[in-house]
Amino acid sequence: MIYTGDVDATREQILERARQRFNIRLPRDGPDDIHFAFLQRRMWVEASRYPFLTLLGQSLGSLVLGWEALLMCIPDIYFDSMGYAFTLPLFRLCRLAVSVCIYYTFIFCILIYSLFPSMF
Repeated sequence: MIYTGDVDATREQILERARQRFNIRLPRDGPDDIHFAFLQRRMWVEASRYPFLTLLGQSLGSLVLGWEALLMCIPDIYFDSMGYAFTLPLFRLCRLAVSVCIYYTFIFCILIYSLFPSMF
C-alpha cells in the first residue's frame, strides 16, 4: 500500500512518473500488484497554508494526514519518505514498525546550490 496525496493522478500516471523519475519499473498487474490509498487531506501539509510558523504547521498537519492514512489502511510497516516526523509516534502508538528515508545530503546540496549558484 502506498499512501499518496496526488488525488488527481491515476495509478498508471503515478507508476509512469516513478519509472521516468527513478528509472524503476514497478509491477502493474498480478498478485504483487501495488495498491494506492489516495489521501484527501494533503492540504494540511502544504506550506502555503501556513504563512507563519510553516514547519510547525506542516508538522502538526502531518498528524491529520497520518490519521487519515491509518483510518484508510493499517500497514504492517510504516515507511516515511516524505519527512513527516510527527507521524512516526502516531504509527508507533498503533504498535506498528516504522522506518524512514531521509535525504539530508540531497537537501543540503540543493540549499548550497540555491545560495551559491556561481560555485557550480
